[in-house]
Amino acid sequence: MFEYLTDFFDYTKRILPISDKKTFSVQEYTSVVTEYLPIWIEEYNTFKGRPVINSSIYFDIEDVFWNTYDKDKDEISKKAKIRFQNGDLSNFNIIDTSKVFSLSYITDSLSLLHNLKIIDIKRPFPKKIYSKNSGFVWNWYRPETAFKKLTFVFEELPKVYDLFIETFFPKLKNELQFYSEFKLLIVNVNYGFEFKTFQDSPSIEMFYLDTEENVLPTTKVYLNSVDCPLKWQNQYEHFENGIVIENVKYQLKSSSGGVIDYLYDKFTLREYLYKTLRDKFEKYFKTKTSE
Repeated sequence: MFEYLTDFFDYTKRILPISDKKTFSVQEYTSVVTEYLPIWIEEYNTFKGRPVINSSIYFDIEDVFWNTYDKDKDEISKKAKIRFQNGDLSNFNIIDTSKVFSLSYITDSLSLLHNLKIIDIKRPFPKKIYSKNSGFVWNWYRPETAFKKLTFVFEELPKVYDLFIETFFPKLKNELQFYSEFKLLIVNVNYGFEFKTFQDSPSIEMFYLDTEENVLPTTKVYLNSVDCPLKWQNQYEHFENGIVIENVKYQLKSSSGGVIDYLYDKFTLREYLYKTLRDKFEKYFKTKTSE
């Protein structure tokens, strides 16, 4: 939820009258989405010369950002801000047609936060810093900010995944738990400071380890192999001999590596959730059909 609300703000902040900061007021965010944004959409619809059908305006936020000049967005925002300040709200029904963002999900999420008496939304990870001096999206993050975002993603992923399974597939929750086949996931993020060619692309290494000892399953994330107990080039010896990490003997069960996925997309956590679900279910059904 917090990731979704944060990504929506980052995507629409040019047209929203909220300052870019680390913490957002739930009350202010709600007012902007439910009162200001419909005004902006109405003004945008007028600017585009589109009809109002049965008191309804059909709106796709993607259309704004792919097919509208920044100067036009700013001019529409000026008109919308004046109306918002004067209490001149929109009376039209907004029909959201976006395939990327759901305005109803955003309003429902804000309503839930309000009911839970949550006052502020804290940005769960650093924002992207767009670079005009590079053609590579990798420059949107520095090593430290990429590490912070991916740490958030991989530490939250087990909880989000298990909750999803328990909610939608309760009969399979014991077989498909996130840590059902391993007790420790080690993630090493390789991220440089400068990108000149595709060979400089950031990468990620993932090590799945199991143990017979009674330990709490966990995920640990490292940056550029600093303090990481496993090295990619030396991993194979740990398949046979195992490795002691924090006084616990682990056996390396599997590993994977490659270019970092989803970091530069919207909803990074959600994308990793979907990938994990797909991988888990593919393996589950493959095992069942071979029995």
